[in-house]
Amino acid sequence: MEHWAAITGFENYEVSDQGRVRDVTTGNILDINYTRGGNESWFGQVILIRNGKQCKRLVNRLVAIAFCQGYFLGLEVDHKDGDKENCAASNLNWVPYSENIEQAYRTGWIKKTNHDKRKRVRIIEIEKDFASLTACAEYLEVSRAAICNQLKGRVPHVKGFTFRYI
Repeated sequence: MEHWAAITGFENYEVSDQGRVRDVTTGNILDINYTRGGNESWFGQVILIRNGKQCKRLVNRLVAIAFCQGYFLGLEVDHKDGDKENCAASNLNWVPYSENIEQAYRTGWIKKTNHDKRKRVRIIEIEKDFASLTACAEYLEVSRAAICNQLKGRVPHVKGFTFRYI
């Protein structure tokens, strides 16, 4: 059986544990529009009206806020089965950003690009190689940004060293 809950801040609307949104004044189920998010992903949105103004809201967040326990600031909604159109409460849970991104790569929601591949870095003066920019930065106890700035030619050196990708 489908359960309905009021949407906080929008007294004329309810969301169901099955991922549907309705106008309580008319009883009509709202159409879900799928809009492109980052990295070629799609998210279902509805338009709710408050004080005469249209407000877009993500259906998965409305459902998760109403029916999924464990939310605190900074968490994101994860679709357990990888289907962004399945906004049933049983398919949603709250996860940290890092876990959500890992899941997105695992399931293919986000495709790896050349930008995602770690580039090896060499400190030219001492001919020491590192598996990643991060490893090099940790070794020198500097920020990744400092090394990036040198690699891009913005600064001549970092702690007396210059770098190149290998």
